[in-house]
Amino acid sequence: MTENVHKAYSVYLWNYVLLALAAWRLAHMLVAEDGPGAIFSRLRHGAGVRSVVTRDAQGNPEASRAALTPLAEGLTCVWCVSMWTAALLALPLGPVRWLRLVLAASAGAIVTHEALERVRR
Repeated sequence: MTENVHKAYSVYLWNYVLLALAAWRLAHMLVAEDGPGAIFSRLRHGAGVRSVVTRDAQGNPEASRAALTPLAEGLTCVWCVSMWTAALLALPLGPVRWLRLVLAASAGAIVTHEALERVRR
């Protein structure tokens, strides 16, 4: 009986890890990436997110974002968007499970890439 409980817990934990990675990956794409054909940047622009370039005290350019609508404000925060993406991905639908795996694998690839980049520096 205890072996079955441990096995069930392992499956539950694994599904949680996949969901967390997939939610982060999708949130990061929506908030910070251009995407293929600039689809995500066009989505953000359509929602009211604008890029703003200012100069610091030394005259160096600094990029930031301005949100013109409440929806745009939400699309500038990975933490905010991850709540909605996690809720979407947690729906018990067949195709969503596939999407979770794809996004989690992509997130794992990005984490691996970033870790290797830091080691190289």
